[in-house]
Amino acid sequence: MEAVFRFKKLTAFIFCCYLLWAFFGIDLTINGSGAERLPLHRVFLLGTAFIFLFNLRVGVSGLLQNKLLIALVFYLLATALWAGDPKEVVKTFVFLILGLTISMMMAVAFRNDFINLTRLLFWSTFLMVMASVIMALVFPKYGVNATGFEKVRWIGITDHPNKLGGMVLLSIWSCVNLFVLTTKKFEKFLVFISAFISIITVIKADSMTSIVASLFVFCHMLYIKIFSRKSMSFKVVLFGLAGFVLAIVTTFYMSSRELVSQSLASTGRDVTLTGRSTLWEKGLESFAENPISGEGFDDLEHLTRKYHIRMSHLHNGYIEILVKGGWLLSCCCSRY
Repeated sequence: MEAVFRFKKLTAFIFCCYLLWAFFGIDLTINGSGAERLPLHRVFLLGTAFIFLFNLRVGVSGLLQNKLLIALVFYLLATALWAGDPKEVVKTFVFLILGLTISMMMAVAFRNDFINLTRLLFWSTFLMVMASVIMALVFPKYGVNATGFEKVRWIGITDHPNKLGGMVLLSIWSCVNLFVLTTKKFEKFLVFISAFISIITVIKADSMTSIVASLFVFCHMLYIKIFSRKSMSFKVVLFGLAGFVLAIVTTFYMSSRELVSQSLASTGRDVTLTGRSTLWEKGLESFAENPISGEGFDDLEHLTRKYHIRMSHLHNGYIEILVKGGWLLSCCCSRY
């Protein structure tokens, strides 16, 4: 007999709070990055524990079905033994295990109701994007970063353009999915409006990673919903034609390097990706020095002091896993 899930609405509310807290940063913009924040995460912790305890059977079953993932999270905790800042590793572990738990509980709560889960994500992200647009247009002192970068970039209700880009990416993902799932014309119209606003927002944020990821999400969903149903011969012709056009461009028009350079230049960037290639180089150097277990999941402050460049965020998930978790974690992650 299938276990009944309790407190479904509360689970959805706590999950939305996690989403908001992950992106929200206007208080840091106003008070400074070092300001003390309201300890709302403790409320989320208690809420998550409450939901888990009242759905213990479902929760334990979900954990047992994801043994490798749970093992990876506890390996992250184990890196506190050799990390430069063990306290930071423990904090990361707590937030990660809480996020994993509430996400798993949401998946179970809405396992037979995917369209309403998509609607929940759509409205949550749409409201956050709209709040960011209002903040940027009405309160540009806090919603726009005009001094921290080479060009003016929107930050909205977050504290960094890339966070706003991540929010928009999630919004576009939910828009594409809801547009495909729903049969209501008015809802499709709202999705179209939301997607348009999200695209304008991510362009204003100038988050290249999120722009490229958003295009990938759109193309991937387009392929799944339309082209995946076509015959194999059609797919071969489609991809062959795309490859042929790319070969023509890179052979007769400009080289791959020139194509990349001009594409980056059009966005105000260079081939170093605004210094990120230096981060990746130093990160790979540190990985070569400690390839088995990695440096640990702290803020890599000791690498910042060593290389005289801020290493707390490497702007590349694959390299960051290599640096912090070494081959042990990277090989396990490759299973996913």
